[in-house]
Amino acid sequence: VLFFKEYDSFDLQKSSHIIYFYYKYFIILAALRKVFQRAVCVPMDESDIFWKEYEILEKMAGEHLAEKVLPEYSEKHMHANAIFKERRRVGSKIDVDRLAVPPTNSMQELQQLSAWNKWIRYSILISNSQYFFCLFFN
Repeated sequence: VLFFKEYDSFDLQKSSHIIYFYYKYFIILAALRKVFQRAVCVPMDESDIFWKEYEILEKMAGEHLAEKVLPEYSEKHMHANAIFKERRRVGSKIDVDRLAVPPTNSMQELQQLSAWNKWIRYSILISNSQYFFCLFFN
């Protein structure tokens, strides 16, 4: 906001390129921070890679701010990792490459049916708890 208030006077200065450089850096940093803060809270595979990159970004931006922001997002990241591991455990018996065919009530089909029912019950439970987690902790 302050940048745009003083925007007209920047063009008159000989070294205004420095101001634009830092403004560009600030905009890029803010955009990257927003992406990382959202990504580290999503239950997904390889989220630890995003977390390490986010830590590096925050520490490069400033140690003082990183000490305040990282613990908050660390908790959210650990929660997302726990949810991902639980999803992987519950859904591990589901054969997602299986083609839809008319039922024959074979043992394999009954096992898949059981696995899918377990997944559906888990999905309902976790979606409700994530909803309440978002309401109270975000």
